[in-house]
Amino acid sequence: MTAPDPDRSRSILEAATRRGRALAMRMARALDSLPPSQRGAVFLVLLGLLVVQLAGIVQLGRTNPAVSLDPVSREPRVEPGLTPGTYAIVSFSGEARMGAIASLLEARGVEIVEGPKAGIWRVRLSRAPLDAATVQGQLEALKGDGRIVVFAAPAL
Repeated sequence: MTAPDPDRSRSILEAATRRGRALAMRMARALDSLPPSQRGAVFLVLLGLLVVQLAGIVQLGRTNPAVSLDPVSREPRVEPGLTPGTYAIVSFSGEARMGAIASLLEARGVEIVEGPKAGIWRVRLSRAPLDAATVQGQLEALKGDGRIVVFAAPAL
């Protein structure tokens, strides 16, 4: 894939700007040709559209908790990797079946948090912080005989 040509991008932007200016000039001429009473009516219609749009945005913010008009969220947003707990990185065998992987993780109470990235998955071993010996024991249990998990290490 080649890099975009900056001259072409600039010319497209300039053409769009020219078309936008031309449209704005045509609309200004059309408004200038109207008598003052009709200009007032057009102004009121446009103002009404703005009010309706604002009311819709406010209503959306009230009914949909995912949309917030507040720059500071009422509830702190927690990134998946920053959720309290103990994490590890693991790599699964290429021959391991998804059913076997899911069964192993479910039996051990392990949750996949993200991945794969370069064949490595990030998993949560526990929702609570664990000491190093417990983490090492859980990782050894996950590795087992190496048929499903071929690599496991504590995540930082």
